[in-house]
Amino acid sequence: LGSVYGAVAEGIEDLVEDNDQLREILARVGGVELVDSFYASSLLILALIGTGFTIQSTLRARGEESAGRAAVVLATATSRASFGGSHLAVALAGSVLLLAAGGLGEGIGVVLSTGDVGELPRLVGASLAHLPAMWVLGGIAALVFGFAPRAVILVWGAFALCFFLAMFGELLDVPGWLTDVSPFSHIPDVPATDLTLAPLIALTLIA
Repeated sequence: LGSVYGAVAEGIEDLVEDNDQLREILARVGGVELVDSFYASSLLILALIGTGFTIQSTLRARGEESAGRAAVVLATATSRASFGGSHLAVALAGSVLLLAAGGLGEGIGVVLSTGDVGELPRLVGASLAHLPAMWVLGGIAALVFGFAPRAVILVWGAFALCFFLAMFGELLDVPGWLTDVSPFSHIPDVPATDLTLAPLIALTLIA
């Protein structure tokens, strides 16, 4: 998917030449450079898709518990913290790999289209900027599993809200206070805008 976005990006000017509304939507992502705005939008979509993996991997511990397999593991010297922590570690590490792969795929698509190898590390870095937001959703999943395992459906509700706000928040003029509920709204729209570390550090600490 990333490579497809990368291959399409260089032709985005032509795609929106006669579509002022689409041009405005892309520009509102954070930059006046349409190609970089398209990169930012596509990387956000890849991050949102990857967040589904983050949540699913974290909540796999709940599935193991419901199926009775967790009881067998916990009957050994394995602690509940270790059991839950192992699933969380897979979720967090897997998020890094997914985002890196997405940025790499998009970068390869750009390199094949333009020959500009310098775009490869830039897009991988921009992709990884979404990690803290993904980790916040993973942290929420772990929190709900630990304190209210029967309410894990709420985690998917939170994910759906984040997805909706990211995809349609600007288009529907959703109030700023509601948009700010989503951790993804605090991630700089790189590479369309400059990277600022403060929100990334804050989201990581929250996660």
